[in-house]
Amino acid sequence: MAVTRAELEVESQELADKLAAGARDNPASLGQLAKRKAEVDQHLGLLVERDQLHQAIGEAEVLLNDPDPSMQQMARTELAERRTRLEVVEAELQELERPRDPDDDKPAIIEIRAGALQISPRLDTRVPRNSVGTSRIIRQRTD
Repeated sequence: MAVTRAELEVESQELADKLAAGARDNPASLGQLAKRKAEVDQHLGLLVERDQLHQAIGEAEVLLNDPDPSMQQMARTELAERRTRLEVVEAELQELERPRDPDDDKPAIIEIRAGALQISPRLDTRVPRNSVGTSRIIRQRTD
């Protein structure tokens, strides 16, 4: 579900009001409100940029019909640049509109231990340690 520009503008204004009031009412929630406001503003900025790029692409396409060859060349160059940037903006918007996992913001500790030897039941996979401390995989079929 795509969020509209008007919805984001309303949410941004509401968050700004909450931030202003939160400084005196509930200072503990300021961090969460500020983070959400930054996300909304980023999303809103990308939507505005996308709209501007669509407009610029339309104008450059009109210039392709200009009788002056230098204007046509400039329009082709501008079209290529704008379309490339539009692809990047669209990808960023898709990433922002993807549902977020509620556990994304939780801290995590990942422990990775180096093993001296590992053996797989189907493949005789041994991982010897070399002198630098990195692993090198040697596989032999045991069929």
